[in-house]
Amino acid sequence: MAKEKTDLNGNAPDESKVALLLVDVINKLDFPNASDFRRSFSSMSLALPKLIKRSRKFDVPVIYVNDNFGKWRSNFKSQIAECSKVDCQVRDDVLRLAPGPDDYYVLKPQHSAFYATPLSLLLESLKVETLIICGISAESCILFTATDAYVRKFKIVLASDCIVSQNAAKKNAALKLMKESLRAEVKISSKINFKKYLDD
Repeated sequence: MAKEKTDLNGNAPDESKVALLLVDVINKLDFPNASDFRRSFSSMSLALPKLIKRSRKFDVPVIYVNDNFGKWRSNFKSQIAECSKVDCQVRDDVLRLAPGPDDYYVLKPQHSAFYATPLSLLLESLKVETLIICGISAESCILFTATDAYVRKFKIVLASDCIVSQNAAKKNAALKLMKESLRAEVKISSKINFKKYLDD
């Protein structure tokens, strides 16, 4: 049964069978072809906060994994500050997705949230078995992250309305591939049953 967790750091859970993994959601979207992603990103920024709120209600850890964009001296707080500037075209969207004080964050140098990061150690320490994955983009960082999660024996759930892509065709193709090859469950965020995964 799902049960109350013991606090390790503030209200962050010490252990949880489920984690919400947010990939590259703190993002200025200022890369080449970024305009192709902005409408999808805006839609995600409306759905994802509701999923985050539900995660916290069930004491499920929320883990932000963000690209360091090649800036090796940067940190997560400085990335949030950059995205909060008035000239950031997706400022309002990013502010809706900003982390809470008890959320976790990891910086990554490449596409996968696992590659050259401490994410595996964090998930092991939390005793996570199921990853609910959201973020940018279905055909790139989400795909690489889900693949690395699969080979590490995690159960994968993809919140389809909380995943950004360049276009619908690429998103549908990537989700189909992950469903068939990685045994991922694909659900809209409102249909994700936290209690089910916590009680499995």
